[in-house]
Amino acid sequence: MTRIFSIALMIIIGLVVSIINNFLIESTIRKERQAMGIEKAMGYSSKDIKKQILYRIMPVAIPAIIIGVILSVPVTMFFLKSAFSTVFGIRLFVVPVMALVITVYVYVSTYISAGKVKNVSVTELMTE
Repeated sequence: MTRIFSIALMIIIGLVVSIINNFLIESTIRKERQAMGIEKAMGYSSKDIKKQILYRIMPVAIPAIIIGVILSVPVTMFFLKSAFSTVFGIRLFVVPVMALVITVYVYVSTYISAGKVKNVSVTELMTE
């Protein structure tokens, strides 16, 4: 039962992270639509612009992931002690693996969300 709850919670948190990331990228594309159009006119591909968005997000995401993973161990121990009056064995070797999995997840979801850059049209921006 606990394992099912943990997996369900992990999926929900992953969806929330994806939604927030998607809103952040949509906002970035909306604000910088004209600049992205100019970059496309200069010869940048949508892939190049997606990489630029990734390079903006990841320097913020990586420290946040590291801090979150480091803080998760004592917080988990506190809640386990509060709820069950004991601390179950936490496998510390899983912590760096989870940090890597979360980093890859954020990278992939950011890259997919940045796919909206393809909708930026140079000719449409020139007529505005």
